[in-house]
Amino acid sequence: MNDLKNKTRLTMSEAAQYLGHSYSWMHANHRVLGLGGYPIGGRWYFDKEDLDAWLSNVKASSGAKGYLPLRNNKKGRVRL
Repeated sequence: MNDLKNKTRLTMSEAAQYLGHSYSWMHANHRVLGLGGYPIGGRWYFDKEDLDAWLSNVKASSGAKGYLPLRNNKKGRVRL
């Protein structure tokens, strides 16, 4: 795979890898989380600066525990 350190624009699968999640998680949640992606020719791309800013914002607002679950309607316990 390409070296992600030297890239400024990432595909959805590269952005998912950069954030430490799966492609399916990224595809399902990128709009809800406000990751700032944009489509070009049917493919989604994300600027690395936007992803870094989003990570910083999440860490600052959550007390380094991660972000809250997206769906509250599922039964069961959510671990943070």
